[in-house]
Order: sequence, then C-alpha cells, then structure tokens
Amino acid sequence: MTVHLVYYNGSKSIVSLNNAATWGGGIHLYDKFGKERINMTSLVSDQTQPYFSLSSAKTNREVIELLSTSSTDDPMESGQEIWYACVEGPEAGAYERGSGELINGEAFVSYSDHFKKVVNTQSLTVQLTPAYSDTYGIAVVEKNANGFRVKELKGGKGNFNFDWEVKAVRKGYENYEVYHKKETLRAKHDSKGVKIEETREFKPQSKRPK
Repeated sequence: MTVHLVYYNGSKSIVSLNNAATWGGGIHLYDKFGKERINMTSLVSDQTQPYFSLSSAKTNREVIELLSTSSTDDPMESGQEIWYACVEGPEAGAYERGSGELINGEAFVSYSDHFKKVVNTQSLTVQLTPAYSDTYGIAVVEKNANGFRVKELKGGKGNFNFDWEVKAVRKGYENYEVYHKKETLRAKHDSKGVKIEETREFKPQSKRPK
C-alpha cells in the first residue's frame, strides 16, 4: 500500500510524507515558499540493506553523516558530558568477550545463549590474551556452534587466566554490501520496486484541501 500525506500553509507545501511497502518512504520538508529543501528518506533500491539518508533536495547530496552515539554525564565535571561513538566496519558484526581459565593447559569457553541466537557461528573469529608471562602462548584449537577450545602451546600444562573476544556476522546479514552506486541511493521506484527516476523529488499525488 502506498500512502501520501501533504500538509499545507496556505497554498504552500510545508511537510509531505510518503510510503510504499516495496521500497520504503520519506519525509520531505519545504521552505516558506513551498520549495523542497530537506529529505529524510529510506529510498534505496536494495531493501535488504539498512540505509537512512538526510539530504539536500537541491543538490541531492547527504548533508549530515549519521553516526551512532551515546552520551552520559561526566561524574567528575559538572556541566560536561562524555560522548562515545560506535565502532564501525565493513560488516554487520556482533561480539562477546570475557575471561577464562586454563586447567592443565586446556579450557573450553561456551558462548552465551543469546549470542548463539544472534550470530552466524560459521563466521566466528577469536582473539586471546594470556594473563601470564611464563608461557609460550595459547591457541584456539577448536571452534563450534557452542563455544571454542583453548590449549597452551608446546603441550604446556599451565593453570592461568586469559581474556578472550569473539566476533561474528549477525544472522541474516551475511551478504551485507559495502559499496553502493550513488544513483542507487537516489533512486525512486514504482509500486513494484522498479526504479523509475534518479532523483528524490517528491510530487504529491493528492490535491490541496480547500
């Protein structure tokens, strides 16, 4: 179903909203003369990929780089906040980390139940950091859907702690695409998802109310 809503100030459009189930939708903002200025849209031809754009209607270029952040009050400085930004990469990844203990040179680390539900366990990578210096090192000798096995190198039989971190691709996002052509992000589609224009210009279909 396609929906078009247009709000007017006198004879001038001020806000319009449009939506189509096959390709997403957008909010379009107009200046006092009724000229479209800003688009907030998910218009993208490949709807398997997450995308949101805030762009200039004049240049059809993004005017802000969207970044996932979080903030908290600085406990030591009144009137100051601490802002952290999310780590980014060329995949839709998830991670889990913790600490383990080698007993006689061996340990098995189990993933949490929720982590196994979220990630594709075929894409797992593991990083290890031993908390002990008198060793040749440790290695992951086995990975499966439930966890991973760690052993000390050269047949060592040590008893010490280690830190670990596991990363994997989220289920359903294995084919995440890094490269996109610019025209793909600016495409407009018909009700069947077929690209019909290379612009985000929005022409309301409904008549202005009297």
